[in-house]
Amino acid sequence: MAPFYELIQLAIGTRASFSIPPDSTQWESLYQQATKHDLIGITYAAVVELPKQQQPDMQLLLQWSEKAKQIKVRNAHVNEQCSQLVEHFREAGFQAIILNGQNHLPNYPEHLRELRVPGNIDIWVKGKSKKQVYQFVRKEYPNEKYGYLHIHYPFFSDTSVEVHIRPAFLYNPFRNHYLQRWADSLDLNALTDPVEFRNFNNVYQPLYLYRHLKSEGITLRQLLDFYFLLKQHPSYDIPMLDKLSLILFYQDLTAVALYLFEGQSLPTVSSQKLLDEILTCGNTDSDLAFCSLQSCSNLSRLYPDESIYRPCFLLFQKVWRLFH
Repeated sequence: MAPFYELIQLAIGTRASFSIPPDSTQWESLYQQATKHDLIGITYAAVVELPKQQQPDMQLLLQWSEKAKQIKVRNAHVNEQCSQLVEHFREAGFQAIILNGQNHLPNYPEHLRELRVPGNIDIWVKGKSKKQVYQFVRKEYPNEKYGYLHIHYPFFSDTSVEVHIRPAFLYNPFRNHYLQRWADSLDLNALTDPVEFRNFNNVYQPLYLYRHLKSEGITLRQLLDFYFLLKQHPSYDIPMLDKLSLILFYQDLTAVALYLFEGQSLPTVSSQKLLDEILTCGNTDSDLAFCSLQSCSNLSRLYPDESIYRPCFLLFQKVWRLFH
């Protein structure tokens, strides 16, 4: 296995040592890879535990350490912002929970929670109607444009916030209809219970990552989020995943996560192809336009149910915007 994946496994405790300790040139490459995949903090947890003779040179080690300190400070700051944001909407009479991001932290081992690189804030807000949520946001920020999924909410100057009216969507109109009915039936206050939120995430996360793979690629940080969710043993909602046509993708995603983070073998051809897609378009330096086109083409062969409806959904979105 490549040294970078071994470094991640060392950090999360699924490996005891490198197969071959990296030399100084390899350490520089590992640092760059960790930065690209937003795992600079997580991998630092492994670096500092290595025997001194196996660690990178002092200059790189200090650079890594400084990045880790910045991530810890940033995590504390974004955690506080999430609390403020949720409280703001609840005081206004809405239900609200944070999607993704900081809500993954409880699934991580305690020594890694402060080292996960925080991103933007996605918050799912529910009121008496979706229109009520839009109106509330537009009253505060009248110039913000909104779409079918979310609306930008410049509540903080240093952290981007998206207010989700819906948690996600599917191109297939029949499956999307079922998804939206399911989402509308959920009580967000009940999802403040950790077990209930993990069970919700075991459906939502594969759906979120599927959308991400087709548009921007999946980073290894996002895949690690999914891995630590699996380690919490959430309920496997087969009927729901089947209705959303996500069972094969869920199984392949699980296999890829276990391959990268535990060294298990890949059981199917489709899981190997999914791994190839993730590694090709899964970092911040990728050409997003090329990856989106490439992924749509490749994923249409792997998971055809969604792909054939994509043109229809794009047309629907344009019509929806005209009428809303």
